[in-house]
Amino acid sequence: MVRIVDSITVPAPVEQVYQFMDASIRMIELTPGMQKSGDLGGGGAKGKESKVEYTYEVTGMPIRGVVEITETEQNRKVTYSLSGPTPGTFTWKFTPEDNGTKVELEAEYGSQMPMPDSMLAFFTKAYNENNIKVMLERLRDQFKT
Repeated sequence: MVRIVDSITVPAPVEQVYQFMDASIRMIELTPGMQKSGDLGGGGAKGKESKVEYTYEVTGMPIRGVVEITETEQNRKVTYSLSGPTPGTFTWKFTPEDNGTKVELEAEYGSQMPMPDSMLAFFTKAYNENNIKVMLERLRDQFKT
């Protein structure tokens, strides 16, 4: 697994940021190149938002998978898991600050393709470090007035 961590301050109270992020569709909306391709439902309180199919463009190749929320702590954390050829875990942590909410995103990426860890790390970091920054900026932009 390859781990990337970054953070940003969002100009909104922790409760609003958590509520916004507590839906699987948010992972798709915030991720560059990711598109929703279907609902899998999954029941529970979130209904359709609990499990969502996606298509993700990586250097022009479509990759299909599923994103779902696998862990939440109200107003503190939401964890999304991605399954498919590029599995991953994205943990969003929320901390109150005077001017809003500090949001830390910890992303862990894997691969179902056999390759040495050093090669996976090089390609994953090169491709995704900027995407993590864009995801955080898109989240912040949701709360700009």
